[in-house]
Amino acid sequence: ALHLLCRDESETRSDLIKQKTKLEDLLKRFPKFYSGYFLMAELYSKMNRPGETLEWLEKYHQLDDRHPISAFYLSALFLERSHYLKAWDYFKKYESLTANLKPSKEVKSLKKALESASPS
Repeated sequence: ALHLLCRDESETRSDLIKQKTKLEDLLKRFPKFYSGYFLMAELYSKMNRPGETLEWLEKYHQLDDRHPISAFYLSALFLERSHYLKAWDYFKKYESLTANLKPSKEVKSLKKALESASPS
């Protein structure tokens, strides 16, 4: 699931830590900067820290549960951690938010992985 979030291999760990520090400061000053929570998850993903990625995505989703991409990523992350009920819950949320869209191959792949791991 972590590969799903954007990656820029040219960024060093030091660059990511600087970005994280700046973003933390912004979120302290502007706690309703909801996109900042998603960006923080992305930074942790780039640092290969899945626990923190999951934590920040959940915070973001609690603030804005109408964002289908966060529901998709949360489903994939919970599947990786074998938390099948939560993975299914977030996947169903994703499906409800995107009911009028044709599923992409990534969505089909995640659904197949969920069905293989734990039928809904």
